[in-house]
Amino acid sequence: MVATPARLLSYTAVASAVAVSVQAAPIGFNPYHPLPVGVKLDKSNPAYGAPTRNAVPPVLLEAPIVANATNEAPRLLENTDPSNHDINALEQFFKTKMDTNLDKLNRDYSSFSFKPAPWPSSYWPIYADGINQRWAGDNVPAPSEKYAKAFGLNVDQFTAAISNNNGVLSQSGGKACKSNSDCSRQDGEACGKRRGESSGYCIATWFGICHAWAPAAILEPEPKCPVTYNGVTFQPFDIKALLTQVYDGANVGTVFMGARYDGSSDSMDRFGRFKDPAHRDLGPGFFHIALTNVVGRFKQSFVLDVDPSSAVWNQPVRGYQIKKSKIWPVWGATSVFFPFTIKYPFNADARKLAHIEIEVQWVNESGNDGPLVSTGIVDQFTEHRTYEYVLELDDDHNILGGEWLHESKKDHPDFMWFSTERPRDDTVTNVGLSYANVQKLLKQSLASSC
Repeated sequence: MVATPARLLSYTAVASAVAVSVQAAPIGFNPYHPLPVGVKLDKSNPAYGAPTRNAVPPVLLEAPIVANATNEAPRLLENTDPSNHDINALEQFFKTKMDTNLDKLNRDYSSFSFKPAPWPSSYWPIYADGINQRWAGDNVPAPSEKYAKAFGLNVDQFTAAISNNNGVLSQSGGKACKSNSDCSRQDGEACGKRRGESSGYCIATWFGICHAWAPAAILEPEPKCPVTYNGVTFQPFDIKALLTQVYDGANVGTVFMGARYDGSSDSMDRFGRFKDPAHRDLGPGFFHIALTNVVGRFKQSFVLDVDPSSAVWNQPVRGYQIKKSKIWPVWGATSVFFPFTIKYPFNADARKLAHIEIEVQWVNESGNDGPLVSTGIVDQFTEHRTYEYVLELDDDHNILGGEWLHESKKDHPDFMWFSTERPRDDTVTNVGLSYANVQKLLKQSLASSC
């Protein structure tokens, strides 16, 4: 693990000194990974769709519950004055301040939907050997086999490189198996075997390259027609696989927000919230600001890990709609949404609370071939999820923080991020996949009639 900067440790030390039984969620105390804007999308990036390697751990800043805070706690917290790392990152990338006033966000950015939508595809699970999977049937070559043959590579060497990078062989340090019964159902494992092999390794079924599919689906046009190159026919789904594999190895820049949860405990505090701050984030205050600014204001899609647990499910966002926004006096909202306490316990600076219901739409995985966006089939693979929370506001209705409500306490996004760029035109990944070659196939697919 990489150590956090010394200045961040000072925040953590102060937080430890004033920690109480549970923690509040003003935006300034949301957990985050201390990553720079433009951090590369590689196996150390928290967005990676499998266990990370040498990832920078999250910074967990603790703030006291108002009702439990000692007289010393407020002074200690005021002296640290932590700003929100992730809002700063957004402002650095977009080169302007984020709008944080709820009235303005409701008026100007209450909804947005991307047209065209991101395209559905597979996350190319590792247990199925990634893009070595013969998705069209045992007698039809896999996308990797087709690419190697069409572009003059050794098929066995290329598919082995794929497997070692993010296929079955990448998990060769795991438990050996011959069938799924050898693996842990509790951990969601399957016995991943390379084609033609009788044994393999137990691999969690969520491991895959969703971190590469999601940005590719946002930034690249969807392949439309089959194309034939050097006697090899590529279906649109094959080209999607190759685009996804390129994004896995292109080291594109990213802006990452939130803190990836890698734990295994679902323990709750007395307010029905996850105890671990990394499990409890994204904080709804930051989530609301980021969603309405990045998507609604700047018209840029991003990726959500929609699973708050240790599993990572990166999904490209298609749009959102604010369905309810009602401002309450703090005492009134407390009596309705937090009846277990007389005083609102999470943020002493809150002057009003806003009850929010917001629907977020994202694109799910699909194994269907052919164009799915232009045909409207993407609607069948679009998830509509409503999140509910309160936003903490100052007297002018600027957002200070927030708390998840009801089912959203357990079911909310873990982190969010977006790619800052497409791969360079001359990109050749560590497995030998050329972005220029894949672009040839994509352009031919888009120009063809079918």
